[in-house]
Amino acid sequence: MEKLSVLSNRKEVEDYIKENPSVGRVRIARMFGLTDSQAGRLVKQIRRNKIRRASMGFDRAISVEDFRQKFDMVARVREGLKELSESGKVIYDTDFRIALEISATLWRRVVDREEFEKFQLQVRGKVIWGGAEALESIKRTIDVL
Repeated sequence: MEKLSVLSNRKEVEDYIKENPSVGRVRIARMFGLTDSQAGRLVKQIRRNKIRRASMGFDRAISVEDFRQKFDMVARVREGLKELSESGKVIYDTDFRIALEISATLWRRVVDREEFEKFQLQVRGKVIWGGAEALESIKRTIDVL
């Protein structure tokens, strides 16, 4: 096997090191037709770049959808209301906030939107959240009492 330029087969060597992280420079030199010093420099560069890339935090990057799920509180409330409507259950305001993992400081700003008014019912000083049918049933029960 002829000695290839270190740059011409760098991608192959990188891929091989990713698949076999514990492989040494001597084995790489033999497999790819490099000198020991070429293989050593290449392995060192590849591993150093891997560490540098990891330290930049790109491996911790998240998708836009993950970002929205984490920070779009209105979407969380909508999703929670969808689940409540489908299940026919109701939940107290504080329990709903905790279940949706929204801080108390953000809660009022998020839920005091006009679109959420029909999903809330105030009963004896407590706010109850639920689907339209469940809240109507509670209203009829309260009117009877």
